[in-house]
Amino acid sequence: MGGVGAAWRFLIPAWRRAGLALLISSLFVGLALARAGGLTALWAPLAAAAMLTASGRLWPLAMGRAEAPLARELRTREVRLLAVAGLSFLFLFVLFLLIFVLVLCFAYAAAASGHGFVASDIATWAAAVDDRGRWVVSLVAIICALAWTWAAMRISLAAPASVEKGKVLMLATWPLTKGRAWAIALAQGLTLIVPAALMALLIAAHPARGMAPLGVALARGLVIAGLWLPLTIGLMGRLYRDLEFGQAEAAAA
Repeated sequence: MGGVGAAWRFLIPAWRRAGLALLISSLFVGLALARAGGLTALWAPLAAAAMLTASGRLWPLAMGRAEAPLARELRTREVRLLAVAGLSFLFLFVLFLLIFVLVLCFAYAAAASGHGFVASDIATWAAAVDDRGRWVVSLVAIICALAWTWAAMRISLAAPASVEKGKVLMLATWPLTKGRAWAIALAQGLTLIVPAALMALLIAAHPARGMAPLGVALARGLVIAGLWLPLTIGLMGRLYRDLEFGQAEAAAA
């Protein structure tokens, strides 16, 4: 739980160190959410690039390195973080597809065991699933969702590890989170409950689909880039330091 407090304390040095980058990120994220001028295809990549730059500045600070990075070092760090994000997305997406196929198999089995099922008529499949089949499929879906979340937490320290070690790491961080996946998930939930609540209020203020008012969209961008991003980096940086130093001390002993 010390990581939760560290994440909130990190907000002040984060804004002091990379306040301009966070403001620019908030602006671009807000413009992308507002679909300002119909240029979503422009604002979205600009928002992603700005958040990547802010992340490159904040990760070393979150892990206790206060020096200002050189431009070349910052670019290398950004490329490394982008590679980590891509590999993590690919890993979790493939895992999601496997889980999706597994749930579909159970759903098909539940339908096949029910009344009125005709294999050649897809319209009869859903109606053939009885209450017992729905319970089974729902239970399988919940277990699979928990398994996917567990896997996501096992690779959640890939970004700080890659910044600290100076090379792209993803599955190599798996042993570092052994036995700690649900503790990390709990810490993330407690840390991000305030940004989530603020975002829910902003969505409730304008629940209609389509283009949000510019002011509401900019406020959402500020919550995402100005609050959620530094809180996440502050938390994961603290957790990485604690786990890495803890393992190093254990090995030395």
